[in-house]
Amino acid sequence: MNDLFRIEQGSEAIVGNCGTCGHETKTFRGFVYDGDGPFAVYACTFTVSHPENGVAMAISMRGWGNGADKNAKECVAIEWRVIDGSPGCRVVDAPGSRWEHEGVLGRMLSREDALSSGRAKEAFSVSDSVWMNDPRLSHALNNV
Repeated sequence: MNDLFRIEQGSEAIVGNCGTCGHETKTFRGFVYDGDGPFAVYACTFTVSHPENGVAMAISMRGWGNGADKNAKECVAIEWRVIDGSPGCRVVDAPGSRWEHEGVLGRMLSREDALSSGRAKEAFSVSDSVWMNDPRLSHALNNV
């Protein structure tokens, strides 16, 4: 795995509204390429005006690109939050997350599976690249 990724921003959409306050819930997506071609896709969702909820991120790795084995896709779920004024993220269980019914993302990894298999480390490399190269993540996290 290459630690340097190229990020291509994908679509953005309003996917609903908060049941409590009515503010919009938005999703944005993107593509991740390494030196060998397509490596992963990411999706982020957040509710406007709810910074306390952070940003839910799914990173689906492997199985992308022409000729790739689609059955190899594995999805790591990440939760982004601002704590004590600083952004940070952690791996959470993908099964049971908002992403679990998005079959295109592949097999949903538990936090334990992601950490023990090394996929969490790869997902953190991807999420760092997204943080540095897709300004929508910082805007969503800071609800600006």
